[in-house]
Amino acid sequence: MTHVRTIPLLALSSLFLYLSSFVQVLAQDPQSRTETFEGVVRPLSEIAKSRKISSDSEPLAGLMALETKDGRAIPLLSDEGGRMYYLDKAMRGRQVRLKMIERPDFPVAEVIQSEVMHEGRWRVPQYYCDVCTIAVRYPQVCLCCQGPMEFRYRPER
Repeated sequence: MTHVRTIPLLALSSLFLYLSSFVQVLAQDPQSRTETFEGVVRPLSEIAKSRKISSDSEPLAGLMALETKDGRAIPLLSDEGGRMYYLDKAMRGRQVRLKMIERPDFPVAEVIQSEVMHEGRWRVPQYYCDVCTIAVRYPQVCLCCQGPMEFRYRPER
């Protein structure tokens, strides 16, 4: 019986350690700010070209950026939150609302939440495996069955 009780305690202690390290990282960077922006995600090279900014297009072509309604171009980090815009071309050029962390010492923003305007409503995009009922934030093969994952919007409650 003692083994059955220790498993939840180990899981809780691991979660506590993970969350405490995350809080410490945030506490070390008081200059970071979290803000929500609306706009369109496009390759930074396209944004530069549309603004008649002369540059070598190849270095910028691989970098995605949010072009905000007020004209800012905010480059996106290709991580868990922003990777969808790098991998799925269908997600580019659409009206989006992104919650992001911007740091003054780093020129690329971290996407922590994405919403896409679909049929007049903000919807959360995801990639879903019908077999395993697993949803993820960017296109990939299913982590469980290695089958394909289909794009969908998260069901509304």
